[in-house]
Amino acid sequence: MGLAITFLKCLFAFAHDPLPLVPFAGGLLFWIWIWHAHLSHSPQSMWHTWEHELTHALFCLLTLTKVRGFHADEKPYKLTRSNSATSYSGHVTHDHVGGWRGMLITLAPYFFPTFAIALLLLRLVVNDGFQPVVDVLIGVTFGYYAINRIKDIKNAVRVAGRDSAGEHDFQRHGVPVSLAFTVFANLIIMPSILLVLHQGWGAAGTYSISGGQFWLELLVG
Repeated sequence: MGLAITFLKCLFAFAHDPLPLVPFAGGLLFWIWIWHAHLSHSPQSMWHTWEHELTHALFCLLTLTKVRGFHADEKPYKLTRSNSATSYSGHVTHDHVGGWRGMLITLAPYFFPTFAIALLLLRLVVNDGFQPVVDVLIGVTFGYYAINRIKDIKNAVRVAGRDSAGEHDFQRHGVPVSLAFTVFANLIIMPSILLVLHQGWGAAGTYSISGGQFWLELLVG
C-alpha cells in the first residue's frame, strides 16, 4: 500500500510540474518513433542480445560471482551438452550460485535497464548545461528498455512453457516467482528513474525504500 500511495504522489508531482521531464520525454518519443517506423517488425539484433548478456555478466560482478564465459551471436545456436529444444542467441557461464544471488543474475536483464542507469550515474558528474542532453539519452534508453523488456518477458514465459529442459531464465526459479519478481522490480526501478530526473536521488530513494518494504512485508507476512 505504501508503494501505491508513493507512486500516485509521484504521478501528481509529474503532472503538476512536467518541465524537468521535457528532455527525457523528447528522447522517449524519439525512440518510440524510431521503433515504430523501422524496428517493430525487425528480428532481434545482436546489439539487443549483447546488452541482455552484458546485464547477466554485470550482476555476476555485483554479486561477487566469477564469470567463466560470455557469448552473443547474431544467429541462434545450440549449446553443447544442452537438452533444450530452444536455440540460444547468447549466454553467460559463471560459477554456480543459489538463493538471491542466483535469482538476481538470472533475472537481471528483465528488470535492470543497464544503459539508462549508466547514464544516470554519468549525469552526476556532467555540468548543468549538458544535463538536458544526458536526459534525452536517458529517454531513448528508457524507451528501448521498456519496449524490449516487455517482449523479452513474454518470450521468457513462452519458452518456459514449451521447453522442458529447465535451462532457461524463467525456468530456474519458476515462472510465477520470476514473473512476480521482474514485474515488481520494474515497478520500483522505472518510476525511480523518472524521480531522479524530476526531484533528485532522495525522492527516488524514498520510493525505492517504500517498494522494498512492500516486498519484505509480502514475503514475511
